[in-house]
Amino acid sequence: MATIPADFRDLVGAPHFAHLATINTDGSPQSSPIWVKRDGDDVLFATDLSYRKGQNMRRDPRVSMSIQDEANPYRYLELRGTAEMTPRDDWSFVDEQTQAYMNLAEYPDKRADAQGVIVRVKVVKVVSSDFQAPPDQPHPAEIGDLLSPPHFGHIATINPNGFPQTSPVWIKRDGDDVVFWTSAETRKVQNLSRNPDIAVSARDITNPYKYVEVRGTAELERVGADYSLLDELARAYWQVAEYPEKSADAQGIVVRIKVTHRVGQG
Repeated sequence: MATIPADFRDLVGAPHFAHLATINTDGSPQSSPIWVKRDGDDVLFATDLSYRKGQNMRRDPRVSMSIQDEANPYRYLELRGTAEMTPRDDWSFVDEQTQAYMNLAEYPDKRADAQGVIVRVKVVKVVSSDFQAPPDQPHPAEIGDLLSPPHFGHIATINPNGFPQTSPVWIKRDGDDVVFWTSAETRKVQNLSRNPDIAVSARDITNPYKYVEVRGTAELERVGADYSLLDELARAYWQVAEYPEKSADAQGIVVRIKVTHRVGQG
């Protein structure tokens, strides 16, 4: 088992949302935002066996989740582990989480036919990052497109060992596609070079209960030290003229997601 660093443990719980990645029947990743609670170095959350994530975990317990600090999205965790599901006897845990995340006495959408479970993730891998970003900038007037700035995409890919891998990235819609810039040495590019299946979930920064998930296949374009897309994204996310940390020997990759499936809420 792995230990969550003490200075990142506050991220595993309200008000921070996790983006959970599970594995679909065809081996592709699936991603969606969830409420979480820490219990030691385990992560707990509630779901339902009628949901895709519940069905996926019942078949394959390998999961990953990325969690951003709601006050500083450049401080985040990625946790990978195995999910243990226990039938939920009542709504007490869900009500507790509702109080923590929504400040309501109890969960408002209880169903008599619910197939509720409590999921305990036994964490086996922890990745943490605390990137020093520029000071907060005003958001653009139009932020309705969840697959564009200033919203972050949580990218889910599949590792060689079969575990999903997740991480937050800057994203941009390009027609029906979604694009982002990254480096050739990153885990996500190594994964996509072997298996192009990818999922992205994104939440509205002004309303976390409005979200979208898209799934599709990734096309990788090697752009070297061409930072034009990253400069465009830096202007959108940071309101700076260009990305400030360029390297002449960069191995830049533009990832283009050809979207085949989309779900959302809110």
